Amino acid sequence: MIRIVRRFIRWWTSLRLLGVALLALAFLIGVLGYLDQLGLLSLQEAPRQILAEFYASASVELAGIAIIIFIVESLFQRRGTDREREQLVLQLASSDSASALEAVRALRTHGWLRDGSVNKANLHAANLREANLQWASLREANLREASLQGANLTHADLQGANLGEAKLQGANLKEADLQDANLMRADLQDANLTDANLQGASPYEANLQGANLKYANLQHAGLTGVSLQGASLYETNLQGANLKYASLQDVNLMRVNLQGANLTDADLQDANLKYANLQDAHLKDANLQDANLKRANLQHADLVGVNLQGANLWIANLHDADLEQANLRGALLGGTNLQGANLKGARYDSATMWPAGFTPPLEAVDSDDEVGQDDLAE
Repeated sequence: MIRIVRRFIRWWTSLRLLGVALLALAFLIGVLGYLDQLGLLSLQEAPRQILAEFYASASVELAGIAIIIFIVESLFQRRGTDREREQLVLQLASSDSASALEAVRALRTHGWLRDGSVNKANLHAANLREANLQWASLREANLREASLQGANLTHADLQGANLGEAKLQGANLKEADLQDANLMRADLQDANLTDANLQGASPYEANLQGANLKYANLQHAGLTGVSLQGASLYETNLQGANLKYASLQDVNLMRVNLQGANLTDADLQDANLKYANLQDAHLKDANLQDANLKRANLQHADLVGVNLQGANLWIANLHDADLEQANLRGALLGGTNLQGANLKGARYDSATMWPAGFTPPLEAVDSDDEVGQDDLAE
């Protein structure tokens, strides 16, 4: 194989040199003919006659042959380049880390990592651990079950990519474009997704524990059953996202946009939702025990059966919110806007702090009275 390559290089080099020689000869004949026409050459009659008759046509034909040679040489060069690029993309899918990383280096050197050459590539189960894929274009690439632990994917274009069950622990995806990407059951534990675009992505049952999603765009993302324990979602855009059954215990959701999000049956115990926008959100049967909802916007939110025991709702906006059957025992509702809120069947106790001058409606249930009645019955 090496001999064939060497022969090809020698042949290719000779072909190029031949083209240069013919072009030089065409130029030389043309110059001599022109000088002869001006009478600046001292030639004998026979050579002068030959030069006068053929210099123009000969120089043009030689130049044409040279150009054809250059075109052929260029086509062969392009064909060789295409083959090299295809071979490197195939090598990128290797399960051998050293081989895959060498392919990354070579692709980057040629500029093929960013020009779309790797778009739609089949990189299933590739071993790209610790790979430098910064600014890489991997649109619609198949990275299912790929090993990308600790990889640098900063600014990477992963639109529509298949990252199902991929291993991305500790990966740097800062400002990466993951729009409409498949992240089903992907492991993104401790990954950096700051400012990442995950709009329309589907990280269904993905592991995002300890992940940094600060300022990330998760608008309309499918996050059903996702684990976000210990993650940071400060000012994250989760508008319209599906977080049904999601685990968000002790998560920092300060100033997060959850407008219209589905948080049905989600676990938000001890979560920080200070200043969060939960307008029109669906929180039916969610667990918000001891959560911080200070100044949160819960206007028109569905809070049926929600557990708000011990939650801080100080100066929150619950205008027209549905709190039917909600648990408000020990909740802090001082300064909260409860205008038009539905409190039918909502349970409260002596530890519940209501807004100044607010009297719980008859539809609400005083848990202390229930206990007293039970004692009397005994």
